Amino acid sequence: MRILITGSNGYIGNVLSEYFSNKGHKVLGLDIASIKIQKKYKNFKFIKCDVRKKEIVEKAFKDFKPELIIDLIALAGSVACEKDPALAKKLNYQTAVNLLELSKKFSSKFIFLSSSYVFGGNSGNYSEGDLPKPSNTYAKTKLDAEKEILKYEKSSILRVD
Repeated sequence: MRILITGSNGYIGNVLSEYFSNKGHKVLGLDIASIKIQKKYKNFKFIKCDVRKKEIVEKAFKDFKPELIIDLIALAGSVACEKDPALAKKLNYQTAVNLLELSKKFSSKFIFLSSSYVFGGNSGNYSEGDLPKPSNTYAKTKLDAEKEILKYEKSSILRVD
């Protein structure tokens, strides 16, 4: 399988890149920063790019033809999101929507990493039936992205703490 991972240089992205490439999948990592550790992974290619630039990401899709997209891009710190809500919206919402549109265009499966903070983050042990109640910019931008992603039948959302 051809797997495209955005945010591949974060902790989760790095672990997934190594895991999938070592299992024989072809993996393309996209991230704004580059690190050296991923060079050891077989079946792995990395492109340093700003995923907010849709045309760059679209070229990667055309060249790689991913069957699965794992979107890990986020401005995760609530302080950073409150300090720069426009950047939070670009990274947490708009990049996800752009990737989703490309997933549809290429008929790829799409996995979005969200957060339990869409529920307010106070009680934990949430279920799919719980009503979202975002209490900060980070949670609101993630929930906005979720609403778009749920419209695509080949998508899944993972909410983590």
